[in-house]
Amino acid sequence: MPSGNVPPPTQHPDEPEFVCIPVNREWIPILLGALQPLKYPEYWSGTLDENRGARKDFGLLLDQIMQAEECNMATCCEDKIYIKRLNPETGRLERSSDDGATWTTDPTDPTNIVVKQPPPVTDGGSTTKCDAASNFSQHWNDLITASSENLGTATTIVELASGLAAIIIDIIIAIVTEGAGLVLAVTIADAIFAGITAAFGEGKAAFDAYWTSDNKDKILCAAFCTMGDNGQFSQTEWEDFKHKVRADLPAGAALDMVLTAANAGGYVGGSNMASYGFSADSDCSECCPSCAGLWELYDETHGTILSRDETQITVEATFIGSGYYVILSTMSADVCCIPLGYDVISGTVNQTGNLSWTTCGTTPVEGVPQFSFGLFGFDQEINYMQVQSSVPFTLQFNFDVP
Repeated sequence: MPSGNVPPPTQHPDEPEFVCIPVNREWIPILLGALQPLKYPEYWSGTLDENRGARKDFGLLLDQIMQAEECNMATCCEDKIYIKRLNPETGRLERSSDDGATWTTDPTDPTNIVVKQPPPVTDGGSTTKCDAASNFSQHWNDLITASSENLGTATTIVELASGLAAIIIDIIIAIVTEGAGLVLAVTIADAIFAGITAAFGEGKAAFDAYWTSDNKDKILCAAFCTMGDNGQFSQTEWEDFKHKVRADLPAGAALDMVLTAANAGGYVGGSNMASYGFSADSDCSECCPSCAGLWELYDETHGTILSRDETQITVEATFIGSGYYVILSTMSADVCCIPLGYDVISGTVNQTGNLSWTTCGTTPVEGVPQFSFGLFGFDQEINYMQVQSSVPFTLQFNFDVP
């Protein structure tokens, strides 16, 4: 019986699936010599028939390698076939060579093609982070204008996507070669297609009605509060920006259209939008309120605020009905943050069942918290906090430094 350790392959060397290995031709004779042990029966394991088959295939292997010496690698190696998709969470272009089992970033995604400009905020420079946010807001408004104009002239969704793609490339400073620019235009048109379909159906009038001055102004603060101190976005900061825009602005097809357009360039395009412009007169001082600044007494009756600043709110409970209550809320489903916790200043609070809260995205309702069991969920964003006890108490709620 064979005594080797290498099991014979189940396919012959001249059967697909083939692989291409670029090797300098001077190494071919050396490679052929190094493979000579494969012709001995002691090299292979398996049955006698498998052993004989492996040694016969050795001759085929040598023949394949010798043929490859004259092979033009550009023509004898078949390209992989890829399917593509937009990542449902990030909107980035991805591709798969295994029929969707795994996905990787597509090299033609704009974040891999567009040149990221230098950060606008540098040591010793006059540009501020607010200037960068103002630049970004200016170009966001450019996207609104371009979207409105194209909605007024496009007769098909394909025409609308193609027209917007050209504007997007200009706004995100796509410094690419002419050939890459064509690929980029097609990629962007594909990327924004789904996000602009609803707005195309609603029409220009509905789009224009959505973009009020108030909604436009919220973009300035969304950018300022999420971008880095250097006036650029990282991938994480860009995702934070998109999340904040969704939270701060009302849902609508008009928002989907412009956010999809801006997201076509990803965090690189977003950073480039902030890197240039003439909007240096905006005021960002009130853009990012501290977490503590978001909270107020529910109906101004559920407690008495004794003191507050950017890191704490101290509240004395109010007697209502049959017990003492403190209820703080942001009064909005999508205005949320993560408190650090609280300290009991005086009195006692029952730690089982009397601490309640509502998580972000759910409308806060007096006396009807989303969760009313155990301790607050201080590892998640919330918009409602309720504490009650049968005896008087005072709490200090603590918040992160803004």
